[in-house]
Amino acid sequence: KGMDAFVKAGQNAFKSQYKLSTLIPRYLESKKWGREKTRDEAELALTRFLTAVGDVDLPDLSPKDAYTFAHWMVNELDSANSSVKNAISYVSGLLTWAITVPELEACTVNNFNVHGKLHLRDFGAEKQSFTPFSKQQLNEIYQLDVNARELLCLCMLVTSGCRLDEISLLEWTNVKAHEEGFQYIDTTFGLVKNTQSERYIPIPTAMAKLMPPRGFTFDKEKSETRIFNYSLDKDMK
Repeated sequence: KGMDAFVKAGQNAFKSQYKLSTLIPRYLESKKWGREKTRDEAELALTRFLTAVGDVDLPDLSPKDAYTFAHWMVNELDSANSSVKNAISYVSGLLTWAITVPELEACTVNNFNVHGKLHLRDFGAEKQSFTPFSKQQLNEIYQLDVNARELLCLCMLVTSGCRLDEISLLEWTNVKAHEEGFQYIDTTFGLVKNTQSERYIPIPTAMAKLMPPRGFTFDKEKSETRIFNYSLDKDMK
């Protein structure tokens, strides 16, 4: 009886290295994250997963735990379907990482995939698209008493097709003069999300008139880099 208790204690000590509470911080620390935002999203998802299923051992997880987490996100957070899928993908990333760690000998398979692909389509609301502004609404927006910085930002959004972060991070080196006399935005370096987004964007005269003098921001501070002086986060976004 004493020997059985000893063996059981040894087994529990061995298994403690597989606890979610032990492996989540280790995973977050060891993985190379492209952006701090992605790391923060992963940490939040894994912390929520720990809350939903408890501090279990990683090798004991099963697809059932994934669905438990999906139900928890819908019931507790009213999460959209895309949020549910993203959160579970972060947990799946933890399981895949554990397979690559030599000393975690019991982690030999991603248990979320052991019986095939998870079916998450029915969890959470589907993503809804925004309704575009009408011309009348756009006219009303431009009648608002807003400062020059926001007015130009809105104008660029409407006329250029750029994403918001492309505009807010725009630098003077991206604004160039064409030989035909007009200005254009060159996004072939530094601004875009991927190479498919690299392009030249002509600047309409109405937008050019709203821009501050070249080499300055809207608060009249000299700036050889950014046109807008919006604050930046840890990822310089």
